[in-house]
Amino acid sequence: MSSDQNLFQIWYSAITDELRKSGELDNISSDFGILKSDEERITFAWNFPVIHRVIQVDPTFEGKSAEQSLALRNQGNTLFQKKLFNQAVSLYTESVLKAPRTSEGRELALAFANRSAAFFQLKDYNSCLQDIEWALYFGYPEELQYKLLERRGKCLDQLGKQQEAVKYLEEAKRYIHFSKLDEKTKIVLEKNLENEIKLANSRQIKFSSHQDNFSTKLEVNFKSLSLADERNKVYISASKAVRVSYNLKSGRYLVANRDIMVGETLVVDTAFASVLLPDIRTQCHHCYKWITAVLPCSQCSKVRYCSLLCAKQSWNCYHSVECKYLDLIHAAGIGCMAHLALRVVIKAGLKFLREFKQSIEPKGKSKKDPVLSGCNENGVYDPSDYSTIYHLVTHSSDRSISDMFHRTVIAVFLLKCLEGGGFFQIQGETVSQSERVFIGSLILRHLQNLPCNAHEVSNLELDLLSVGTSQTREIAAAIYATMSLFNHSCDPDVTRNFYGDICVMRSIKNIPAGKEIVDNYGTLYAVEPKIQRKVRLQEQYYFDCCCEACENSWPLYEDLVTQSSPVFRCEVCRSPLKACDASKMLKCSHCGKSHDIQSKVLLLEKSQEKYLKAMNDLLEYADVKVALPALTTELRLIENLVCAPWKDINNCQEALKQCYNIMGNCHVLKN
Repeated sequence: MSSDQNLFQIWYSAITDELRKSGELDNISSDFGILKSDEERITFAWNFPVIHRVIQVDPTFEGKSAEQSLALRNQGNTLFQKKLFNQAVSLYTESVLKAPRTSEGRELALAFANRSAAFFQLKDYNSCLQDIEWALYFGYPEELQYKLLERRGKCLDQLGKQQEAVKYLEEAKRYIHFSKLDEKTKIVLEKNLENEIKLANSRQIKFSSHQDNFSTKLEVNFKSLSLADERNKVYISASKAVRVSYNLKSGRYLVANRDIMVGETLVVDTAFASVLLPDIRTQCHHCYKWITAVLPCSQCSKVRYCSLLCAKQSWNCYHSVECKYLDLIHAAGIGCMAHLALRVVIKAGLKFLREFKQSIEPKGKSKKDPVLSGCNENGVYDPSDYSTIYHLVTHSSDRSISDMFHRTVIAVFLLKCLEGGGFFQIQGETVSQSERVFIGSLILRHLQNLPCNAHEVSNLELDLLSVGTSQTREIAAAIYATMSLFNHSCDPDVTRNFYGDICVMRSIKNIPAGKEIVDNYGTLYAVEPKIQRKVRLQEQYYFDCCCEACENSWPLYEDLVTQSSPVFRCEVCRSPLKACDASKMLKCSHCGKSHDIQSKVLLLEKSQEKYLKAMNDLLEYADVKVALPALTTELRLIENLVCAPWKDINNCQEALKQCYNIMGNCHVLKN
């Protein structure tokens, strides 16, 4: 057996090997292949003793340890004394993660306090203030609190909040009397604090950090993320500028209700469920905010939060079930889609899913209009309603027997995790085996529909010295009810950006009324050859891409930049104008409109000057406030003048995308 196999692969190989040795594998495959429903598949697999014998689901999480927390804090203290403050923060964070919420030694409060001192030395005053707040909340000894109050005052002073600084420095003076210091030392400390108070009263600190100023500009009020028009009355995450249509070949898809211009916000969608990737340590486990001051889970030593609110919401929503099994789920190596399938079911909840089982239409009953699939009883497609996720396409009929059996065994493993995590524990009630099977079937359903419908959540790691090459990093996977309805093109009409796990979709093309609005599934014509794109899309999404870029074999960007002149567009019908002589009038072969090609050339040249200036504002200064409106205006103009593919369209679109990335999940790297 390969040494690099993950845990589930080892389990699965052991199961299939045992079935093969018994001579039953072919018969089992045949019997499994004729099953029609996910409930039948779960029942079939659940009844195999070998699966239960091989897949042992026991808690494997790292719990709390006061002794380990103390040892880690002492190691941090050693580094702090050596002025290795970044390394000290790392060890103090490990101490925080290991510290019990309640202990005689108050390890958690002490770890927060020590980390706040390191943050202060690093001039990370906001993180320092957060740690001071938590240290006090978790019971930092009263006789030592004067230290934290003084540090809080100094932080506020450095942040230019002198009035608040004086308040806490005065409070620190009062708390000196609770200390166990001798009287002489108390007098010295009081005099030092009096001097600090005088200094705070006499000066006004101005922000000098470019990064702090920049971060302030990037603060986003999620409530301000507004749609281009009023909400669509049915698809409430979308603007009424779009509508949903359906046909047998494409399924559901979105269409422009009116002419849509570059830069319009078409959808603001909140994830029904999302999961942080296992290797991400820089984001809050719940809201995905970038964090330096980490708050731990109350039970395990793995999960990190940005606030008490996120910790509470996470625990109540899903983490109480997952906590003791999260390490096992990650070690199993079943991927983020499988974890997301589990999270979807946990978030929906047993009580709701019991009722939902009764609402599913029985076979033979007339079906709803496909456009309204997943809508509630009021005819509304609500992204917070589990039904919207349940009704997303699964491609069950396209899957092989071996693929389906593999997913079924994963579902059984996750069902065991639910059992161990207390999902089925309801006081005074007994959950039947048929109900457990139904829940398992839902996990299996989502193991099929999530790979075709879920989206990655990304975070921009912004280097202010190299804005253009700053990269987004995938941090989470999420399922969005409305975003999942968009079909694919290798030359998309829209771009997606993230604010926490809120996904915002904006247009990066001028989209005429009546045209389908297409997203991208990760294969862009400009950066990936056509053959590779088509293979990837067929393997994951089960379709042969026939978008314009594929049908016309558009060149890669590296070949596109060598093109000397664009193909102009008819301003009436948007058809290409094939001019042999740019100095002459040309009549559109499609609608008959006459065009002065020379005037279009001049207009394009002027446009290029403006968008290059906007590009410079973005790349040199990361000045989104100036660059975004200029780029939007110029891309609207270029889109009306020129047919894709054309290098300036690509360049302007990419610059616009980077503006949106900066406005969303974005962390400024320290240089």
